Amino acid sequence: MHDLTEDERHYEKYIDVAMDLLTTDGEVSPSARALVERVGGSMTTANKAMRVFWGYVGRRLSYDQQYPDGMPLEVIKLMEKVMATARDAATKELEADRVKVEEYAKELEASKVILERSVESLSEEVDHEKRHNADLQEELDSLKQRLANAKSEGEELERANTTLSSQVSMLEKEIMELKSRLQASDDERRDMQSEIKAKGEKIVAIELDNQTLTERVANFTKKESEYKEELDRSWKKIATLEDRNLATQEKLSEKNAALARAEAEVAEGKRYSSKLEADLERSMKRTSLLEDQLSSLDSELAELRPLKVRLEAITGQVADLRGERDRLLKLLDEKQSIRKSRKKDAGAD
Repeated sequence: MHDLTEDERHYEKYIDVAMDLLTTDGEVSPSARALVERVGGSMTTANKAMRVFWGYVGRRLSYDQQYPDGMPLEVIKLMEKVMATARDAATKELEADRVKVEEYAKELEASKVILERSVESLSEEVDHEKRHNADLQEELDSLKQRLANAKSEGEELERANTTLSSQVSMLEKEIMELKSRLQASDDERRDMQSEIKAKGEKIVAIELDNQTLTERVANFTKKESEYKEELDRSWKKIATLEDRNLATQEKLSEKNAALARAEAEVAEGKRYSSKLEADLERSMKRTSLLEDQLSSLDSELAELRPLKVRLEAITGQVADLRGERDRLLKLLDEKQSIRKSRKKDAGAD
């Protein structure tokens, strides 16, 4: 490769491969993807190398030092065909990349919608769990209040039982005093017996009340135990719901992270699509420039065609003149032979 500019030398290995693809009669045309497959590097570098390569080809087309008499028509037609093929292949490749990017962007948008719906569903589930937790908290507060009330009522019953026990003790003391008085006085026995009977009935009533209070205390103790068990179950249920809530929060965080990654990928896809569109626009401009150069070459070719026709006519005339010259030389030789023959005949006479 010779006569390269500084910018072209930077992409010399890409230009060499592209030139081989351009001049080889194969199925692969020069393109950024073909350069990446054969040389390596990124698509961005390959696209820049292709722009430099087409600039080099355009400059070589206008460079006529190699053909002082004008480029042959066959070469021009071949170059037109090759450049049109390469231009179509590059346009199709860019269009295919753009379609792929658009499809990928659509897939990312669909994934984003699905993730957003999943996040909304999880948010609704979290709200439901929060409302359920609030209901359980209210139920727990109610149980606590009922337990407190039961404890308070049990304490009141215990105090009443203590009071009744004190009253029973006092009555027993009075009975003992009455018995002593009964033993001391026979006259007062009947009265004392009556009083003792009344006191005994009162004691029986108090004992019945005490038994009733004891049963109530036992019932409240049983209820207190049941409330405690129910409270323990409620605490366990709340702990389970808190674990579920924590797991739901973790899922929501993961979904939000996935949504953020999807949005970043969508943004990256849009940037890549914009970049491809910009490359396509620059390629179209370059194609337009090459088409203008081809039009200029067509004009020059059109100007050269009459000269070629004239040259063919002159070549035909030269061939005719050469034939006439050969005929005249032949006649001259015949005349000289006749003259020599006549001179010989004259000398003999």
